[in-house]
Amino acid sequence: ACRRAALLAAAATAALPLLRPLRAAAFDGVPQFEGAGAAFDSAAASVVAVVGAAGDAAPPSAAGTGVVVAPRYVLTTSALADAIAATRAPSVVAADSRRLRVSVAAADGRRGVALLSVPDLPDTPAIAFARSAAARPGSPLFSVVASPSGGPPSLAGAGVLSGASRAVSLAGTGFSLIGALQTDAGAAPGAPVVDASGALVGLGVAPALADGDRSAPDGIWFALPADTLKGVVARLLGEAEAKRDRA
Repeated sequence: ACRRAALLAAAATAALPLLRPLRAAAFDGVPQFEGAGAAFDSAAASVVAVVGAAGDAAPPSAAGTGVVVAPRYVLTTSALADAIAATRAPSVVAADSRRLRVSVAAADGRRGVALLSVPDLPDTPAIAFARSAAARPGSPLFSVVASPSGGPPSLAGAGVLSGASRAVSLAGTGFSLIGALQTDAGAAPGAPVVDASGALVGLGVAPALADGDRSAPDGIWFALPADTLKGVVARLLGEAEAKRDRA
């Protein structure tokens, strides 16, 4: 399990440079993506960087993106949560570049997601959930990633939903996922994949292999669907609050 977490964390961190930040204005005049600016503005308000480092002033040794789903709680991948928890200074980085200490409040290893508790998180809007089942192949999607060093998030990509209910595995890790969304919108681990209104359609997991494929095509990403995540998040929040009440 430790080896798998380490491999996933390495994949998560390595995926970050592959995503070249885009300007929403780059999609001006492209009818399919005319909502890029509004989608980005809405989703970016709920996005934070998730980092782990050897110390408060040290550079991140593990980094990725998380999204606020409730007051003081951030959703990210369980691989990234495991990676930062193994460091001396796990934190999220707010838009004003402050590092805020975090702890893993609850996790769902089967779905590959974790809920982080951030007691000092300032008032940050929770992202809205879309009905991912309503998205159809060809629906425009956008992804937003955080900057590990702080500052505003970036529009990582714009693309379309190219498939749903995919069975995928992350090469070399043994981790499998059933029911994933497939997109070319740059769904980095922990990054929200949103529709034109900025509502969450899925949470990025990583570049992955569809079952039966021997290699991952460039630009193909997979995300956990929002319809699944909504129930998972509700359960994890209940577990986290119950744990806090017992403390």
